[in-house]
Amino acid sequence: GDVYKRQQQENMPGLGSGPYNARFQQTMLRVKDPAVSVPFYQQHFGMQLVHRIDFDQWKFSVFFLERQRDNDDSQFGIEYDGASVDSENYFRTMDGTTIELTWNHGTETGEVPFEAWSGNTGADADGPLKRDEPAARGFGHIAFNVDDVYATSAALEEAGVSFQKRPDEGKMKGLAFALDPDGYWIELVRRCPEVYCAVSYTHLRAHETPEHLVCRLLLEKKKKKNSQYYQFKISKKS
Repeated sequence: GDVYKRQQQENMPGLGSGPYNARFQQTMLRVKDPAVSVPFYQQHFGMQLVHRIDFDQWKFSVFFLERQRDNDDSQFGIEYDGASVDSENYFRTMDGTTIELTWNHGTETGEVPFEAWSGNTGADADGPLKRDEPAARGFGHIAFNVDDVYATSAALEEAGVSFQKRPDEGKMKGLAFALDPDGYWIELVRRCPEVYCAVSYTHLRAHETPEHLVCRLLLEKKKKKNSQYYQFKISKKS
């Protein structure tokens, strides 16, 4: 793929924090067909495709999508095949968070075998999610903050989006889990009334985390008077 040298890019305006200036930038999901998955996140969750890299020598491509604020004058986006030095520079210097969709060439036609695992089935699960393998569940879901979980769920379902859990199903009321085209779970949580959809957090399960501990690393993005946050959540079992 096209990889641009550092001297072709501007200096990063918004470094992270801590001893390494680390900033949470992306969560990767492996998808079967980006021509289906990219429009799904664009149309249903208002995400912008901000960069794409094709690694033809290794037969895979990556697509980076960001949920930008509707009133942000610095919005940036590209067409499906529109990667450029500008998109590379934006991606390397942005202070937001992306979902990275990774596509192994040939999976969309069946030439290359593909089966996505949502991370939510395993021997440690209960009910319909219980499986003999693997021994433990892993990746959980990504999440979006929405103004109204019920209205958003209804609109998504009307548009043909499948659901793992509707807002009033199960023990936890008022939150929902939609499914993307490959079966990854997308949690809908009411957090920020002034924004229709904002990426909220990524959930992973960790074997060694104490029962009572849920670790949340908050990264805040401040724009004018508004703030947007992204959480990286780890829990032992849920």
